[in-house]
Amino acid sequence: MKEPKKILIVRTDRLGDLILSLPVIYNLRKNYPQSHIAFMTIPANKDILENNPYIDELILYDKRGKHKSFWASLKFSKYLSKKDFDCAFILHSTNRVNLMSFYAGIPVRVGWNRKMGFLLTHSFKMIKDKGERHERDYTLELLERMGLNIYSRDISLTVDDNYQHVFQDFFKDKDMSGLKIALGVTASCNSKIWPWQNFMSLTQRFIDEYNAKIIILGDKKAPEHSLGIFEEKSNNLFDLREKTSLKQVMALLKNTDLFIGNDSGLVHLASALGVASIAIFGRKQPGLSPRRWMPLGRNSFFIHKDVGCLDCLAHDCMKEFACIKSITVDDVYSRAEGILKGKQS
Repeated sequence: MKEPKKILIVRTDRLGDLILSLPVIYNLRKNYPQSHIAFMTIPANKDILENNPYIDELILYDKRGKHKSFWASLKFSKYLSKKDFDCAFILHSTNRVNLMSFYAGIPVRVGWNRKMGFLLTHSFKMIKDKGERHERDYTLELLERMGLNIYSRDISLTVDDNYQHVFQDFFKDKDMSGLKIALGVTASCNSKIWPWQNFMSLTQRFIDEYNAKIIILGDKKAPEHSLGIFEEKSNNLFDLREKTSLKQVMALLKNTDLFIGNDSGLVHLASALGVASIAIFGRKQPGLSPRRWMPLGRNSFFIHKDVGCLDCLAHDCMKEFACIKSITVDDVYSRAEGILKGKQS
């Protein structure tokens, strides 16, 4: 493909998906060092991209807010058209995104053939649901199919220098010496969520065995009536759910020894920051399985059990998510101990 003057990269879904797409930016920059590269994403993800050295422009599309209506999206496409992009790499095709890139008159529109994929100029058969490759590699495959070189598949993030003080600020009156573990109790749907009581039992064990400091991250969907442990272990357990910005979470994670969490954006964030990580997986449907979505850091791992389902229904499970519930506290604790002992040796 002839070197374009202006390139638009689009990914408007969740945090983890965006993190796994970061190598696309670097590789486009290596292929087109003189091009203007813009990235379009949702406001919730902006902290991941704000200081990326390979991006010239960050465009925020608020699909759940001010750009939610069809007419607002149509107006947004007019905004895009004024920027005169030569090509768009749409990493996750949606009806809205494909329509907007079409109405914006971007001459070359590259993506997977799904969700009005006929509006793309270069659409490729949707194969991601087969789960034969990792999501990171599927995003890079779009570049490969356009004849571009892949120079690196590395996914790494750094903490903004202005946020290095965050850990100390949150815990300035606490003794945070010793082992520090972050738990990510959030996930986008029930099929990904390890039972809350398991997280609490795991917490109790780490505190009893290691006198560990435990930081809880995520949202507050967990039942509040099960938080009695917080009162008893208030010097070791810190509930920071919904109390932090994304940049603050990055700074907090960077200061921990281990992250354990559900299959969610947080585990990919920890992994990209170089934090030892364990992801707890349930579903075995190929397009939703660890093969496609496991964390990719050098010291990142996952736990997954096959409970014999012939056909994984994922979100529509008829067995009350037996797969993820089959993963025991002992399973996770044992894997965590192996990681921690390896770090100490």
